[in-house]
Amino acid sequence: MNTPILKTILLFSALFSVIVFYTYSASRIDRRDLVLPDNRVFVGRDGELLRFIPDDKGERHLFIPGKEIPEIAKKAFIAAEDQRFYEHPGFDTAAIVRAIKDNWRAGRVVSGASTITQQTIRLIYPRQRTYKDKFIEILRSIRMELTLSKEEILEQYLNRVPMGNNIIGIELASRIYFGMPSKDLTVAEAALLASLPKAPGDLNPYGKNRDSLLARKDWVLSKMAELGYLPIHAAKEAMRENLELKEISFPNYAPHLINLLVSRGEDRHGKHQTTIDMEIQRQVEEIVKSHETRLSYRGANQAAAMVIHNPSMEVLALVGSLSYGTKNRGFNNGAVAQRSAGSTLKPFVYAQALEEGYNVTWLLEDTLRRYRAPKGDYSPVNFDRKEYGPVTMRTALGNSFNISAIKMLEAVGQERFYELLRRIDLINDPAKTSGDYGLGLVIGNPEVTLEQLVMAYAILANGGIKRALRYFVAQDRAEGTEERIFSEETAYIISDILSDPTARIITFGNADTMQYPSRVSIKTGTSTKYRDGWAIGYTPEYTVGVWTGNFEGNPTFNLSGAEGAAPILKDIMGFLHKNRAPSISDMPEGVVTARVCGISGMKPGKYCRYITSELFVKGTEPKEECTFHVKKERFHELPTAYASWIYDKQRRGLAGNYRLKGDPDELGELLHDEPADVSPPSNHYSIGSRDMGIKERRHNLDNAIRIRYPLPDDRFILEKGNPDQLIKLEAVSDKPVRYVDWFIDGKPYKRTGAPYHVYWKPERGRHRITVSTPEDIGDSIQIKVE
Repeated sequence: MNTPILKTILLFSALFSVIVFYTYSASRIDRRDLVLPDNRVFVGRDGELLRFIPDDKGERHLFIPGKEIPEIAKKAFIAAEDQRFYEHPGFDTAAIVRAIKDNWRAGRVVSGASTITQQTIRLIYPRQRTYKDKFIEILRSIRMELTLSKEEILEQYLNRVPMGNNIIGIELASRIYFGMPSKDLTVAEAALLASLPKAPGDLNPYGKNRDSLLARKDWVLSKMAELGYLPIHAAKEAMRENLELKEISFPNYAPHLINLLVSRGEDRHGKHQTTIDMEIQRQVEEIVKSHETRLSYRGANQAAAMVIHNPSMEVLALVGSLSYGTKNRGFNNGAVAQRSAGSTLKPFVYAQALEEGYNVTWLLEDTLRRYRAPKGDYSPVNFDRKEYGPVTMRTALGNSFNISAIKMLEAVGQERFYELLRRIDLINDPAKTSGDYGLGLVIGNPEVTLEQLVMAYAILANGGIKRALRYFVAQDRAEGTEERIFSEETAYIISDILSDPTARIITFGNADTMQYPSRVSIKTGTSTKYRDGWAIGYTPEYTVGVWTGNFEGNPTFNLSGAEGAAPILKDIMGFLHKNRAPSISDMPEGVVTARVCGISGMKPGKYCRYITSELFVKGTEPKEECTFHVKKERFHELPTAYASWIYDKQRRGLAGNYRLKGDPDELGELLHDEPADVSPPSNHYSIGSRDMGIKERRHNLDNAIRIRYPLPDDRFILEKGNPDQLIKLEAVSDKPVRYVDWFIDGKPYKRTGAPYHVYWKPERGRHRITVSTPEDIGDSIQIKVE
């Protein structure tokens, strides 16, 4: 063969091969490109849309399987866009010829010829408007027809077709424009949606060309009748149907929750089915909002609430503010804001005490005491500024006594309680040690969130087991996430105390907001200066948490948790259990009931008149017989640790039946009307044996005495212009003594009977203060006055 001809043939063959290879590669369809993931879509547990988060183009879409798209909607789009869809191989030659003729006659483009398949290819693989790209589009359309069935192509198209207002696909368009899923569309509604792809911008349902859109809708209906998709009378009836479009509004339900999930990284493309129950969510929103006026009157401009289902730990509702908006910083999420915990941590210190072998009737001295603190001496007081003397754990926790809680903390150990709070995720600043929080660890120094508190209280509701909260239906319980924090017995007893109306009657009385028709375990809390109010309640089914306050941290007008948050808690609990009362937890086998003296908490003696039943972890029932009632008289004989408390009550005429153990018959014989007696002559004292011989505390003795105040190495600053400044010296004796002697710098100062306190006018300098019993048993400390 002639060499030039051979070269030409080879050249054309190579060129042809390149063209074939290029067109084959350029028109290839990757099945992975056919997957249309939802942009970030959050739905409730029942599938209700909560929010669409737009994609990078600002568009929103919601995938729906082709089999779920109603036939009438499919036929409407076929009539509007591609009437020979089921007949052509991907491109429509007849439509192309018709379009060429129409455009030639008009002198401009008035008609297109793209099939549904071609439109789908263009939506998957956007192209420029060139002949080359149009050719590639046709090739791809043919290959799509060979790869997918007609129904699969239609599914791709109806999920990708632009519907105006940055809405993509029939399903989302149906929900936004008509407020319903596409399966519920009427013929007229389907026809209107099928009218939009021709010109989504010009035919905007809310734009100025509404008449053009309706005319297009009627044209689609007539085409459907012409193609036999509809009887003529049905098409005419649909033309007369009055279509009501919903005001365009993209779903934004449970906004604080969705923002929280997105901020925690749940922003992957696709559908996220949350655990939110929209019926409960809406009701909780309404309940919280209904208290706005009442709260505002007391200086609280915000509130938040959470509801979880205890058995599954699923979050059913989360309301982050009174209303999601700019008012009072309503975009903030009160459910995850760190605030002072107030009294809400107290149940956990008592739970730890039960774990360590204490029992519910263990007596706590609810009497004033001073403690060393970084900023000076600290003297905790109860909410009502009163002291209640000997109280059991049930009374102390039920009434939320601060003094008793701190003494319980002392008993179990501050470091151990700190470790417990860390285990249940209530320590948010790991850089702080237990010493940084001090004794306030149990009464509000740690800052916590409502979310954390609800999860912590669910531990008690779930029999002592800690589980993580679940925000998604498909969220599995990760292996190893369950941790037993308390025994089942401890959780049961603490829950019983918190659900006992009689246990809280001293502090809360019969307040309606604390009264429930069924047993609900409740704990309230209030932070310093009434900045934060808390109320947490739980039943075996639900745990509910409520916070009230201000996002700016401003104090309220003396609004406590019981007054601010508890009414909201009661309303929410009432809704949750409106059709079914809370179930009753079975008493664990390790819990027993025993009779005790209602005053001392000990085993009843024959002279105990107030006897009650109490719950105990088996083996911790009181063994010692009551020491408060050993005589026929109706007195409650208390140890000398309560001397000051009894003295104060006696001075106010409120001592009632309380008296010191070993006291003379007349209370006033030992408890003086004045704080101290006049000192006897100085030669009555032997300084060497009564003061200088006392070098340190003698705790090992049966009748040891201790200086309760001042504390060792205290520093006092004299106030200018206050010549009458006094320091109260206080001592406590393990056993009753008729009197104690006080010494200042080795010199006799005063002798006093119970309650063993005296006032001293301080002088500048270092001073040694000593107290001694008649048996030369005593205590000594040093202080500094500046």
